[in-house]
Amino acid sequence: MPVDFYVMPCNNLQGNCQTEPIQCLQAIPNNTFGISDVNGGNNLPAKIGAANPDSTTDFIVVNNSKTEVSFKAVDWCVPIFRTGSYNLGMKKEFLLSFRQITQVTIQ
Repeated sequence: MPVDFYVMPCNNLQGNCQTEPIQCLQAIPNNTFGISDVNGGNNLPAKIGAANPDSTTDFIVVNNSKTEVSFKAVDWCVPIFRTGSYNLGMKKEFLLSFRQITQVTIQ
């Protein structure tokens, strides 16, 4: 079954990214921001930490070209059904999208 991540709303009532300061698919205003999945073990989606990356930050994104970048939580947010064996280690946490060719560094 195909999934369109750009229109699929988060159906996780405990951690819907629409309740975060930077919501899914909203332009991220900061040139440097963090992505945290610290609550993934509690069935909550990854989220953006735009102010200052801290000890809970799993990824730091540096967008020197100041391109419009948006974030979409996937794991624990978008239901993905698979046939056959299911391996949690292969599940994707999030998507970063941008409209033009740019260099975005993830550390």
